[in-house]
Amino acid sequence: MANGSSNTTREVQSTLLTHGEQLLNGSKVKRVNQTQSLDTFLNDLSKPKNGSGHSAKSSPNSVKATLNRISKKTPEVMVKVTGGGNSMGKVKAHMGYITRNGQLEGIDQDGNKVNGKDDIEDTAEDWQMSGTPISDDESKYKQAFNIVLSMPKGTDEKGVYDAAKEFAEEHFKDHKYMLVQHTFTNDPSKDPSENPHVHVVVKAVSEKGDRLNIRKADLQEWRESFAEKLRSRGIEANATKRIARLQKNRSDKQSVKQMKEQGKSFKRYGKNKASPERVQKAKQQEKEALTHYKEITKALSQSPDPQDRKLAVDLVDYLRTQVEVKKPQPQIQPNKPDPQQRLNKGKEQER
Repeated sequence: MANGSSNTTREVQSTLLTHGEQLLNGSKVKRVNQTQSLDTFLNDLSKPKNGSGHSAKSSPNSVKATLNRISKKTPEVMVKVTGGGNSMGKVKAHMGYITRNGQLEGIDQDGNKVNGKDDIEDTAEDWQMSGTPISDDESKYKQAFNIVLSMPKGTDEKGVYDAAKEFAEEHFKDHKYMLVQHTFTNDPSKDPSENPHVHVVVKAVSEKGDRLNIRKADLQEWRESFAEKLRSRGIEANATKRIARLQKNRSDKQSVKQMKEQGKSFKRYGKNKASPERVQKAKQQEKEALTHYKEITKALSQSPDPQDRKLAVDLVDYLRTQVEVKKPQPQIQPNKPDPQQRLNKGKEQER
C-alpha cells in the first residue's frame, strides 16, 4: 500500500516538473532516458540550468508554490525598462524627473543620499567622468537605462523600497545607479500613482567596462528575483507570465500611462486590431496552457497528499474565472414552407 502511494507521489512530481515547467516557463524539458532512473531525472531537472546564464531552479514544491499563488490571484510584480538616455543631457534629465527636480531623495550604488539639484549635478558629473565617459552628444547606444519596479496599491511601501534596493545591489553590481521611491503620499506630482514603485536609473557600462544588455529573458528573471525579495519580507508577490495566468488583456504601455498622467490625448492608441496570425497564436498558446493545467490538476487530484488535492480544486476554480466557457448554441431547424404556400407558388409559376 505504501509502495503504491510512493509511486503515485513520484508520478505527481514528474507531471509537475514536465507540465509545470512548460506552463510557467514555456521551455522544453528533458525526457527520461531508458537508462535513467526517475530519481536521477528529477534531480537533474531541479538543478540550475546552464546556457542562458540564468539560475532557473525548478522543483515540484516550487511549481506547486507558484501555482498556489496563481490560484489565489497573488499580486504580480512589475519590472519594466521604460527607456534610457543616449546622452548626458538626457540621463541627467531623467535623474531630475525621478527626483521631481530634487524634491525627492535618491540614493546611489554606495548608499550615498542624493538630495536636491546640486547633488543631482554632482552625481551626473561623476557618471560622465568616471569609468566609460558619457558624451554630451547623442550616441546610437543607450548610456543609461530607466527601470521601474512596482507593486499594486496597498502594498507595504518600505518593503517595496527595501526589496528594490536589494534587487539593484544584486543585479547592477559594479554599475553606477540611483534609485528613488515614489508613493502616493511622497510624490509631489499633481496626479501621483497609488502603486508604490521605485525608479532605478543605471549607467549602461559598468566600472569594469561591461555593457548591460537587457533581454526579454532578463526581465522575467528580474521579476522573479524582485518577487522573491518581496516574499522574504512577508509581502505576497508573484512573477508569472500572462499566458500562465490565462490573462488576455495587457496593461497600458508606459508611454500611454505617462500621456494619461499628463492629460494628453492618445486617440490612435488601441485602434489597431491584432493580426489574424497573432490571434491564432494566442489561441494556440491558451490551448497549450489549458492542456498543461489539465495534466497538472489530474495528477494533483490523484495525489495521496490532501494539500495537493486541495490545490487541484483551487486551480479548477481559478480556471473557471479565467476561461470563457461557451454554451452550446441550440440548433435551429430551418422553417419548412407551408404546403399551401408551395401549392400557391406552383400556380403562380404556371401563369
